Amino acid sequence: MADNILLNELVKCISVESLVKLTLAKPRLPDGDIRNVFVKPVLLNAGLHWSFVYRYPTKDVTKNYLPNQAIAEIEKLMNEMFYNADLMTVEQTFYFQQFGNGKSTWSSVATPKREAVTRHNKEKASFIDPMGNIYLQELGVVSKDGVVKKDMYHKFRQINRYIELITPLLKEIETDELKIVDMGSGKGYLTFALYDYLENHQHKKVNMIGVEMREDLVSKSNSLATKCGYGGLRFEAGSIQASYATDSDVLIALHACDVATDLAIAAGIKSNSKLIVCSPCCHKQLRKQLNPVGITAEITSYGIHEERLAEMLTDTIRALYLQAYGYETKLMEFVSTEHTPKNLLLTAICKKKFSKPDAKVLDKIDALKSQFGVSEHALDKLLL
Repeated sequence: MADNILLNELVKCISVESLVKLTLAKPRLPDGDIRNVFVKPVLLNAGLHWSFVYRYPTKDVTKNYLPNQAIAEIEKLMNEMFYNADLMTVEQTFYFQQFGNGKSTWSSVATPKREAVTRHNKEKASFIDPMGNIYLQELGVVSKDGVVKKDMYHKFRQINRYIELITPLLKEIETDELKIVDMGSGKGYLTFALYDYLENHQHKKVNMIGVEMREDLVSKSNSLATKCGYGGLRFEAGSIQASYATDSDVLIALHACDVATDLAIAAGIKSNSKLIVCSPCCHKQLRKQLNPVGITAEITSYGIHEERLAEMLTDTIRALYLQAYGYETKLMEFVSTEHTPKNLLLTAICKKKFSKPDAKVLDKIDALKSQFGVSEHALDKLLL
């Protein structure tokens, strides 16, 4: 049977994350297929695991287990396939030997301190800590022990990418209290994460409103905000309206469908929001108008190109309108196209306050519309 001392030391390795490497050797059956098994900790997208490399004569097979599952696998391997185990931790090396008569021996030596892979190795890469995170647990992103669920890693990655992109822009806003309006907050993944990061990691005073049409989501989000102790975060039932943006420093509209993005941009401009952040979705309004001039018409002879052209043109005109009103704009990738083709983030930071739009930029918008046969962009009526 596997030596209890070995299993106890492995349990300690879990509690303090001290495993460096484990080698299982000396097969019980000399002609067996597996020669050795090497185990080491590894940080995967789903959290800290122990990686097993099963060494065969002609190939290696790698499998990854959660630490508790790994110990069960090690116990099975030591009971059925191997006699010896060498365990390296951050401060010691243990040598375990089993014999055919059921007896076993073990010894240990102190070693210079070594570095182990731990969850904390990833802190620099993650803006939001999944450990003990109430809202991520309640929203189903992480388990109770702080491990990101396999089918939710894309959402966790999106959350961290969002924080990574937006926080440098917020540094340009000088105010004692950040007033943020998130229009179309949905279940609140990104709303909670941004509030958490600003309030608890950057220690800023934040007054944040999540606006959502579905009253059931509003109720759940307010209850969760209370449970998290987020006194500066509240949710209200409503649609995208300029009234919510009044006096806001930051206006956010993520995946607002079709012209809802334009309503949010117009609300931000009219309310003099210092930062406007949008992730456009469903570019329907311009697509049905497309009638390119000359050889450009060949682009729309293919349906998928027509769709992409409508998206590019719609968002380019949105960026130009923001520029016309004194905003410095950027378009960047928000999340990988592996998870959604709607992956752009449009950011606009106010650099100048114009009482009326820049005529030169409006001329560019008119030229684009003329080139592609577009009679009207939603922002034409909303802003002019």
